[in-house]
Amino acid sequence: MKIPEIYLSSDFVNNLAQNTFCGSHAWHRLLSWLSVDQPFQDFMEIWQNKFMHPFHNNDTLDNLPPVDGALEPFFDDLYPAQFILRMAQIAEKKKLSWLFSALNNEQQEILHDWLIDSKIDAEKSIIADNWTTALDEKSLIISNTHLYKSLTAEVMSVISQLANTKNKKKDSA
Repeated sequence: MKIPEIYLSSDFVNNLAQNTFCGSHAWHRLLSWLSVDQPFQDFMEIWQNKFMHPFHNNDTLDNLPPVDGALEPFFDDLYPAQFILRMAQIAEKKKLSWLFSALNNEQQEILHDWLIDSKIDAEKSIIADNWTTALDEKSLIISNTHLYKSLTAEVMSVISQLANTKNKKKDSA
């Protein structure tokens, strides 16, 4: 199956990489499965016919076609599920709701949990996509923690706060 050009464009791939933890290499590997994975091919045919144009066209935002349950049969397959997750990650709010309507309640809950998890994993993509490039140790922050900050300094700071003489005097009075 031929991969739709929109998904190979540098604009799309850069947008995806900036808004997800799926870097360009991972995205191209995912799409490469279209050549051999039949469930992914079946999914992509439905995606192209019902979803692709409205999803990528902002003119259709107020007139999205009904897609109730259309993706349910594909959600349990690995590559379609990954593709759906990536589209959900870059979707604006109205299109995300529209995309959710194509799934059943249980699948919606799973996708919702994946979206939460993916926000946590987003910072990991920086390391995964740049593992051969040296990282600036002064600015590398993961979950509001400087990656190279001394753990000893953190521990000593907490001990210092606990051992503050003013606190001791209040407790003993």
